[in-house]
Formats: sequence, structure tokens, C-alpha cells
Amino acid sequence: MSDLTRHEFAALCAALPLLDAPAGAAEEKPVPHTAEADALLEWVKARYGKKLTAEQLKRIRGSIVSNIYLARSLKKLKLTNAHEPVTVYGLEQF
Repeated sequence: MSDLTRHEFAALCAALPLLDAPAGAAEEKPVPHTAEADALLEWVKARYGKKLTAEQLKRIRGSIVSNIYLARSLKKLKLTNAHEPVTVYGLEQF
């Protein structure tokens, strides 16, 4: 694997949601981290369950699974002290 600059890495991360999954990928990919996601969802239900609908809980579980997957992927990335955080400057218009 080649070394990426922080800007290249940020650009790749920003482009990930735009990528289409290959045909048949949904059938091949099992749902990862089910036990961990269920435990976190139970915490959300205990704290906010009275205010959330079944559809909202379903979407929250999907977000939890996605975040677990992304966190595990980021943990695999080895950074050194030479890697600085990416600073994004933007102008807010009111």
C-alpha cells in the first residue's frame, strides 16, 4: 500500500458515500458486529426509547453498525507523528 497524504485520505473518505456497491454485494456481505450493535441499540432504547419510533430505531441501528465498521477500519490505519490532522476551513453564510 502506498503512503497517502492527509489530503488524499480526506478526499477518499469524502468520496466513499458516492461509490456504488458492486452488483450482488448486498447478498455476499454479512451484517458485521451484530452483538455490539445490539448492545448499543439497547442502551439507546433504555435512554430514548419512549421518544423513538420503530423506524427511527431501525435507522439508528444501521448507523451504529456503519460507525462500528468505520471505526474498525480506521483503527487499522497506522499513523505516525508526522501525520497532522486535516483542518478544513469553510465560510458560513448567515
